[in-house]
Amino acid sequence: MRILVDGDACPVKKEIKKISLKYSIDVIYYTSVSHYTFDKLFHNTIYLDNEAQEVDIRIINDITKEDLLITDDYGLACATLEKCKAVLSSSGNIYTKDNIELLLFQRHLAQLARKKREKVSNKKKRNEEADEYFYQILKTVVEKEIDNK
Repeated sequence: MRILVDGDACPVKKEIKKISLKYSIDVIYYTSVSHYTFDKLFHNTIYLDNEAQEVDIRIINDITKEDLLITDDYGLACATLEKCKAVLSSSGNIYTKDNIELLLFQRHLAQLARKKREKVSNKKKRNEEADEYFYQILKTVVEKEIDNK
């Protein structure tokens, strides 16, 4: 099992790293070169061109049935649901066939509202509780997959 991370704007890298160390799971971060950073904590990073959807396409091509994916991109989540064990958001939501269509529709409505210059959301700042919630969800998913082997 590996954890693949759509890493451009991932706020839970430290939580992912804790899980990877605890369960000896490889983590691969995919990010565009515009988000380059040197950090020993995240040594397994694949940097890609800044072209639109470059990171998503690479993840879609690399992901296997044994992998977990962490992304906040509904389109990428939809494209990979059938290709891997599980897809999670950085807030700890698990994407499923049952909820992805609604999420994509909500994204579409938000895009339409933005075109009309309407206010779309009041996104709250992340806090330690949100990070801990994500950690617990990821831990549960990983342990479930380990138990199923």
